[in-house]
Amino acid sequence: SLVVGMHPDQATESIVDMALRDNKPFAVVPCCVFASMRPDRLHPATDEPVRLLGQFLDYLQAKAPHVRRHVLRALKGPTNAVRSRTGSS
Repeated sequence: SLVVGMHPDQATESIVDMALRDNKPFAVVPCCVFASMRPDRLHPATDEPVRLLGQFLDYLQAKAPHVRRHVLRALKGPTNAVRSRTGSS
């Protein structure tokens, strides 16, 4: 099985967390950060609050060493994905 979130709004981080917890491959294409709802999110390199989409992608990617960023060139609109083929590779 594969977990996919296309512009999943507030569910983005939960999708990533669930997939990592259950060792499932996943891909999410976030469109929004919802910074005011999650002021506890801190950028992994700067320790500043996550407010921009690029910072959110960095934050999600830092959840596990095997999580990667990927650009989906065939899409219109937000095209940056965070993905993992499995929970461990």
